[in-house]
Amino acid sequence: KEWKDKWKVLVSEAIGSGDTSTDRIKPIIASPGSVCSETYILIGPFETQQECFNLAIYTQTAFFLYMLGLKKITQHTTSKVYDFVPLQDFKTNNDIDWSKNIAEIDKQLFDKYNLTDEEREEIISTVDMHYQIEVE
Repeated sequence: KEWKDKWKVLVSEAIGSGDTSTDRIKPIIASPGSVCSETYILIGPFETQQECFNLAIYTQTAFFLYMLGLKKITQHTTSKVYDFVPLQDFKTNNDIDWSKNIAEIDKQLFDKYNLTDEEREEIISTVDMHYQIEVE
């Protein structure tokens, strides 16, 4: 209830089938004053809507989806399957420029974590990215 008057992002606990190549997160940006049922996992709280939007963009990257897929083997997506997904700073003035397209954000994330060309290719091919995903 302490998050009721804050910005937050909601993601469903049931997502896809456990197939990293096709499962996609569909984040919902929830405004201050909103609440949800236990059907959703709450992420946040955030001070601004922009931070929520930046988090929603992060959930669409190959990097995020690959890290999530390391533990997500069914449609059930509890908070524990996010264990390998690194937290980011979603403010606008930080190490990732969230205003870029998904492919460019992935490159920034790959660079941030010093991934090799082989690791980058593994992530892109496993997640089956075509960089045409849009945040709803």
